[in-house]
Amino acid sequence: MSFSVNATTEEAFRLVADFFEMRRMEILSSDPPSYVKARFGSWASVSFDNAVGVVETKIAKKDGASYLNLYFGFRGEYLVVVVSTIVLASIFFVFAWAQALAGRVDFLLGTMWTILIASIFFVLSGTIVAYSTSKTRRRIIEEFNMFVQSLASKKD
Repeated sequence: MSFSVNATTEEAFRLVADFFEMRRMEILSSDPPSYVKARFGSWASVSFDNAVGVVETKIAKKDGASYLNLYFGFRGEYLVVVVSTIVLASIFFVFAWAQALAGRVDFLLGTMWTILIASIFFVLSGTIVAYSTSKTRRRIIEEFNMFVQSLASKKD
């Protein structure tokens, strides 16, 4: 997502840093006046518009204005889905194997059920995480846009 701000790169950098601090985001790294990286969200609170992620902001000067490019990353959220699916599939696979050893169920049938259940879990949890990250991204962009507009109106 890109924003144009009628300010120098130093002012735009300060604007981004102030916004991140105001939103209680943890600034991970920065290279004034062209780059800021911050972490947002919390594993302690689970809600659809508060996914855990990272936003990288690159600031470039062009035509007398500063352009802010926001890049969002939600690697941690998707990693949880993949790991939990692998754990779930492993538990079901061991259960199917134990049932086959006991002679209660055919091993192939147990494996097919394991694959089916793990696939359904993966699709459902992946969809929920995609929705959550989409809402979080949209919320941050809207808040940042309102923040930039409020500063522009104060300047005038």
